[in-house]
Amino acid sequence: MDYFKKVWRYLLVVTVFTSCGKDAVDTSPLVLSYVPIDFSKLESVVAFGEEINAEKKSPAIEYILLDANADIHAMASGYVEALVMNEGIADYEIRVRNKKSPDWLVIYDHVLDVKVSEGDPIDPGMVLGKVGIGQRTEIQLNVKTKGTELSYCPLGNASPEFVREHQAFISDWCLEDSVVP
Repeated sequence: MDYFKKVWRYLLVVTVFTSCGKDAVDTSPLVLSYVPIDFSKLESVVAFGEEINAEKKSPAIEYILLDANADIHAMASGYVEALVMNEGIADYEIRVRNKKSPDWLVIYDHVLDVKVSEGDPIDPGMVLGKVGIGQRTEIQLNVKTKGTELSYCPLGNASPEFVREHQAFISDWCLEDSVVP
């Protein structure tokens, strides 16, 4: 019987000390599961990785909509880390961090009539606000590893349904796998 108590104590100690450490944080990519816009209101897109100028490629998917009142929906769960007013444009960037995958940051750029505040919990499908200036919005997925931040094509970290809905509109959403933001 004494043997079983020792084994039980050992397992308890190992479980407590290995599950609460920094290594226990899940840094795997979060999965985008909810489409951020209504595709029936979509006019055109700027693909992820499309050349903006000679030195820069688009670090986001940009949706250009037909409706200036179109809602922007959260693609994944998390919390609002920051609301940032865009310089020179009177719309916002919403930065959402996922507690389970804290290395990943979802950015919703060009949002008006923002419905959330810093610190608010976010659930997939939740309305974050309205499409921004120019009837456009962008989604960006960033990860910082070893001091370097990269943007990744959102479709590479999305549910099959998310990808199908996008590919029903056009097939070439991502011209690159990752770019420097």
